[in-house]
Amino acid sequence: MDNLVWVQELIQAPDLKALGTVLDARLRAYVERSLPTDEWTLAERCAFEHEVRRFLARAQERGYSYPMHFPKMPTLRVEFVNQNKAAETSIAA
Repeated sequence: MDNLVWVQELIQAPDLKALGTVLDARLRAYVERSLPTDEWTLAERCAFEHEVRRFLARAQERGYSYPMHFPKMPTLRVEFVNQNKAAETSIAA
């Protein structure tokens, strides 16, 4: 259910700046929560990870310099992905 909120926020974002604002805030929240402990939460995070990748690809295609607007996003994204990988290993064990 939690993922429906961010999906709606992404749909309603009128441009890349608004979309980046949503993604940046959610990335911060996910990273602060640390590793997910169950498959459901991990699946939600993996779906969100996909949306972040789509945003980065769209930003690059359109020449939108997202690091100028969201300077912590690249670092947050790496930390987020690393948390997801660690959670996959932990949950599978």
